[in-house]
Amino acid sequence: MSPYELRNYRKQLSMKYTSLGNRTPLSQKRFAQLMDCSTSYIRQMEQGKKRIPEDFEQRIKERFRLYMKSGIDLRAMIDYLRLSFFGTDYKTVIQRVLRMDLTEFETRPTGLYLFDCLSVRGNIWVFWHSKRTVTENVLVQFSGQGCREYEEVMREQQT
Repeated sequence: MSPYELRNYRKQLSMKYTSLGNRTPLSQKRFAQLMDCSTSYIRQMEQGKKRIPEDFEQRIKERFRLYMKSGIDLRAMIDYLRLSFFGTDYKTVIQRVLRMDLTEFETRPTGLYLFDCLSVRGNIWVFWHSKRTVTENVLVQFSGQGCREYEEVMREQQT
């Protein structure tokens, strides 16, 4: 690992943003605390005055969980999802985007999220406006169970 790569790691690990939207690097002091070493040691390594130990990059990755050990079975699922579509109507979203049958949805009035209509199929909710609006938006909401229902719809379409 070079001094440049070490500085880059410190910059990439930052979560602070300036008012202009730029990321500010993690301070050397905070980075040293997290890596359990002195600030002067970090500074000297970044300046190339001290040799960076061969295992230091691995220690950074372990500390910040930047890698996966081999053999770990990891599964991720979306547990709630809300999407907005603009410049379209609910029929197009249901039929062409979600690729679902419009007749499977029950439509009823609503007042949620400033929409006046809601089409529901189980835990999949599609909010829309009955009259033309400035944004012409459609909101699709999947609860956790709705995500599982949609997965099932997609599986059925694959067979």
